[in-house]
Amino acid sequence: MKKQLYIHVGFPKTGTTSLQSFLGKNQVELRDKFGLDYLYYAKPRSTHYSAFAYCYNSMFTGNLTQIDPETTILDIVPCPEIVGELFSKLRASPYNRILISSESFIYLKDLSFYKEEIFRDFEVKIIVYVRSAIEYLCSLWSYRYNLLEDSALRYPDLETFVTDNNEYKEQLNNIFELGVLFGNDNVLVRTFEKERFKEVSLIEDFLEILGISDTSGFSNPVHENSNISTRKVNDVIKSLSLVYEDIQQKYSDEDFEELLAKLEGGDSRRAIETLDDSLIKEVCDSYADIEKRIAREFCKREQLFIRPYPSCFGSERPAYMPLTAKDNLTILMWAVSVAVKKITFKDRIFWSLLDGFYVSKLRKLIINLLPSKKLRHQLRDKFR
Repeated sequence: MKKQLYIHVGFPKTGTTSLQSFLGKNQVELRDKFGLDYLYYAKPRSTHYSAFAYCYNSMFTGNLTQIDPETTILDIVPCPEIVGELFSKLRASPYNRILISSESFIYLKDLSFYKEEIFRDFEVKIIVYVRSAIEYLCSLWSYRYNLLEDSALRYPDLETFVTDNNEYKEQLNNIFELGVLFGNDNVLVRTFEKERFKEVSLIEDFLEILGISDTSGFSNPVHENSNISTRKVNDVIKSLSLVYEDIQQKYSDEDFEELLAKLEGGDSRRAIETLDDSLIKEVCDSYADIEKRIAREFCKREQLFIRPYPSCFGSERPAYMPLTAKDNLTILMWAVSVAVKKITFKDRIFWSLLDGFYVSKLRKLIINLLPSKKLRHQLRDKFR
């Protein structure tokens, strides 16, 4: 009888980090009480509890932020050494049920990873949580803006990002390919939407898939990596990124709060609430065919989400208010003031030496130290 292997293909912004955090903290309990081996190992400074779980870590040969902006995430390929280590852990596990969870699986160039010989030794179940396209894209845009990732910054604004970015469609289409490889009945698709989690939590919903109903004895789950930024915060970060690169190393949270307090304009709502209904409908409708097909083939129903449009859709709300010209000037002046505060004593000495007066004094000193009298006279005449 084959062992069971659950592969959680973790879409970003669907609670993936929270799930991985919970699973990592309760690895021993899952093994001892339920015979489920959650494979992970923690690396220093690893964003997720699982080194296999972070889509920009060593699972890949490259880092997204170092890739040409025109290159899509799907052009990244797995790192053979890390994948080889994962396969070794799968073979060595003494448990009959094994679970791996990773955002990395979303960003594969192709699905050849799943065609590896080792997967034939297991009864494979794919677990996928999907989210409403407009909510997913808005949350992803805000998250990537805060990390200054080119995959978001190369778009002029949120409106362009949600209409022109086809990355999510490509990822959703991969679900159908997984169905071909493992069978539709072995691809378990769940929706990530607030309406579903009023009675049951995401953690409980995930454990139900694994056949675990007794949640007593587990460490309390925490919501990791949630995106609570506003459109105003994203707009400010955009303006700052035009001033200098790597801005996150230039200021503290306190500095940033000080800046926000100085601004008169901007929109302090969540990104999705700043979009007008016509654009929201356009984006949602463009995903309707894919969502209906997923619902039919994997969920045995006609409609994938309880609510076809986000909760803000149809409600009266003011139009998006961008930062004013005065705000952008304030941001520029603030960036300069922060940069000045960060100047070290060593920098100040160096800048002083570059000042015309000090350069003249230093040049005169060097000339006087020259051993050749003729050369000293020539240089004095030149700089007189």
